[in-house]
Amino acid sequence: MPRPSQLSVSVLLLLTACRSDPAAAPEVTISPESPGTLDELVVNAIGCEDCQFRWFRDGVRVEEVGGPTVSPDLTTNGEVWSVLATSTLADGSEGLPGEAKTTVQNSAPELTVLEVSPGEVYTEDLLVASVETSDADGDEVVLSYGWTVDGQAVGEDADSLDGLDFFDKGQKVILT
Repeated sequence: MPRPSQLSVSVLLLLTACRSDPAAAPEVTISPESPGTLDELVVNAIGCEDCQFRWFRDGVRVEEVGGPTVSPDLTTNGEVWSVLATSTLADGSEGLPGEAKTTVQNSAPELTVLEVSPGEVYTEDLLVASVETSDADGDEVVLSYGWTVDGQAVGEDADSLDGLDFFDKGQKVILT
């Protein structure tokens, strides 16, 4: 059995011998894996030395993007983004490109404001929900309301609930 110092030297030599060919294509991925329109696209290129990036949107080169990221304000739902990552070799030439692609998905709408009034509730009060939303994709946002009193669904799909009809003092009212 080799002495520990000999084993360490052998491992070091093995690692040196296993370095990848600088001209080989890098292993390329884009994250996040399923990006939405609010996500920044980020390339990860393993085995790419002095890496150059070329981004494409639906097959057309995007000249204004040359780094490892694409800002979300440049992406739209349904677009296919791809990137070529190429190493610059010691002699100045380019190695083989590695490629990755992804399709930008629809982003979920955001609830920007939710207020229920009045703030202090009595049994004869009408509870009214004020809701504002935004959607990065410009899609129409359709709201639905679900009211529960002590865990039981009550009322209709509406932005209000009448205390005279649906709740008493001490009951827990929830809007979803």
